[in-house]
Amino acid sequence: AYFARQDSIFNSKYVYLARNDFGANLGRRYSDIARRLDVILSIPETADDAAYGFHEETGVPWDRALRRHRYVTQRAFITRAEERERILERKVNILKSRVAGKRVGVIDDSIVRGDTTRTNVKKLRAAGAVEVHLFITFPRIIGPCFYGIDMATYEELIGARLTPEEIAEELGADSVNYQPIEDFVRATGMRREDLCLGCVTGEYPTPLAQKMADEMRERFLRGEEEKGRIYEVLR
Repeated sequence: AYFARQDSIFNSKYVYLARNDFGANLGRRYSDIARRLDVILSIPETADDAAYGFHEETGVPWDRALRRHRYVTQRAFITRAEERERILERKVNILKSRVAGKRVGVIDDSIVRGDTTRTNVKKLRAAGAVEVHLFITFPRIIGPCFYGIDMATYEELIGARLTPEEIAEELGADSVNYQPIEDFVRATGMRREDLCLGCVTGEYPTPLAQKMADEMRERFLRGEEEKGRIYEVLR
């Protein structure tokens, strides 16, 4: 969804073309909301191709009013809350004159904890956007990852705790619109059985990960501390 280079090829399909299709899917799926928009924006740079696909599908103008701060780390899972907040404030700059007084849609590749998205919505409101609708190319993340991505527990994942409507309220957005799993899979050009979708379906490809996920979810639902990393469980 976002780690791959846009010129990489998976199963004979360029990543940028898959991302184009992600955006087109979102435009078709949420056409009623798209008709309300004055402009579609993208969180640079992995969402740019999806925003172009959304624009082509809906006719909503795409504006690169969000600019990446070139001296801030592009994609890093930062564990210290204070450091994360400091970096998030500087990560994306907004060209205010391009969003003031407008109903904006924002394409992003994913929502994990929600910290980055919340910061961006707040900055768009401060820049004068009258409506902010989020379109997310990766399906709603409802479970942790045990294969190398720093998403260790259910509690830290906003999608595991809240519905899309509740997420929108939590983030200060007018709506949050996820690409459905079936649309995502189709756009990749790959077979569903060849993809790991554990974090969005709750069904993991290996027995140990499934066992860990089930046990962690039970603890999460009981309000108990989760152990979300392999080394924590196997001690």
